[in-house]
Amino acid sequence: MVAGLKKLGKFMGSFAAGVVAGAVYFALHTPTPAPPWPALAGLLGILSGEAAGRFVIKNFRGSKQYSNRSQHTV
Repeated sequence: MVAGLKKLGKFMGSFAAGVVAGAVYFALHTPTPAPPWPALAGLLGILSGEAAGRFVIKNFRGSKQYSNRSQHTV
């Protein structure tokens, strides 16, 4: 439960930073760097690619060494 709350806190912090950035763009009368829908599609692509990479490494390499990036050392 505590880990779930930590994740929620990270998402809320990210959301708050986005709201602040949006307010700054609005206050400066500047268009955002990317239209909202293409930007969200790009983020979805990034997350999908990361998940696919983890899936491939975990299921096809057969080694738990590569299943978590934090455990991987060079």
